[in-house]
Amino acid sequence: AQLWMVTGTTGKTSTTQLLTQLLQADGKNAIACGNIGYSFCEAILTHPLAEYYVVEASSFQLWDTWSLVPHLFVVTNLAPNHLDWHGTLEAYADAKLHLLKRLPPTTAFMYDAGSHHLEAALARYPTSAQVWRFRETPGPGIHAWIEPPFLVCLMKHTEYEEERWEVSYEGTPIEPLPQRKNGLPAILAAAHLMRTRQETLRRAFETFEPHPHRLEPVAQIQGVLYLNDSKATTTEAVWYALKSYERPVIWIAGGVDKGNDWGVLLEPVQKQVKALILIGRDTRALERAFQAVVPYLDWATSIDEAVEKAHLLASPGDVVLLSPGCASFDWFESYEQRGEAFRTAVQRLQARLSENPST
Repeated sequence: AQLWMVTGTTGKTSTTQLLTQLLQADGKNAIACGNIGYSFCEAILTHPLAEYYVVEASSFQLWDTWSLVPHLFVVTNLAPNHLDWHGTLEAYADAKLHLLKRLPPTTAFMYDAGSHHLEAALARYPTSAQVWRFRETPGPGIHAWIEPPFLVCLMKHTEYEEERWEVSYEGTPIEPLPQRKNGLPAILAAAHLMRTRQETLRRAFETFEPHPHRLEPVAQIQGVLYLNDSKATTTEAVWYALKSYERPVIWIAGGVDKGNDWGVLLEPVQKQVKALILIGRDTRALERAFQAVVPYLDWATSIDEAVEKAHLLASPGDVVLLSPGCASFDWFESYEQRGEAFRTAVQRLQARLSENPST
């Protein structure tokens, strides 16, 4: 069996799902497992005849892993995260990247060349693996990129001959920007590792089921879209959420800060956020970072209160976005529980307004 491993700060789950979906669309017996919620060990025991194990791996799982050598290793990006545990960005990067030094030439290594922290860290990790780079835009040394409405990659046949591969994501669940980017390792795998057809990848895009709590539409209420992005526990994830919609945003954020650099969000926040509602334990850093650039800033003592305040601030065409940029362990046991609380609060609001639209 082949081991395909996915790590990174954000996008791990969707990338794992998309790679698994691609393999299954190509008729392969593939299992998604690991940090995605189904342990790798259990997957091996339950599915011993699987042809592919696609493993989502976090820094906590990789830092003391020394024996695994994947056939494909994908790093989706790198940004400060879990610094409360790892201590420094360098230690966090080492937890994810140390196995690069022992990858053989038969392993394919794919990474986001648009991630500045990742590019800087990789200088410390020489590797013998085959290297494939992807990012949002084309450029020298880039093997896959986005050209709306297509994902594009160059498939090299010989030293002098290459074929341009493009697969449309239009009208599929990967149309939002974060999912488009998460699809780039899949187009590289389809073209270079599997040698499958573009139609197979398009079929994988069409049947992809996005993970709950990642830019999940909850309801459209009086012309306002409510989005559950509770899985966004880093500034990198929030950045993609804000960039995904060209509409005014009422942003709900806060929780347990993991050492975020909020300054990276200044440009999209200034451009799109009309109001910021702070929740959870650690709000000081958010307040300091954005009080001068958002027109309105407020606090809420519960998810229900945050949704109610967002409703009163929103106008038709706006987006109410729960994208906390923080861990959830102050008010909740998990980001899933936080997302469920947001979903329930929005549904209660919707039910109340359907009975009495003026409230």
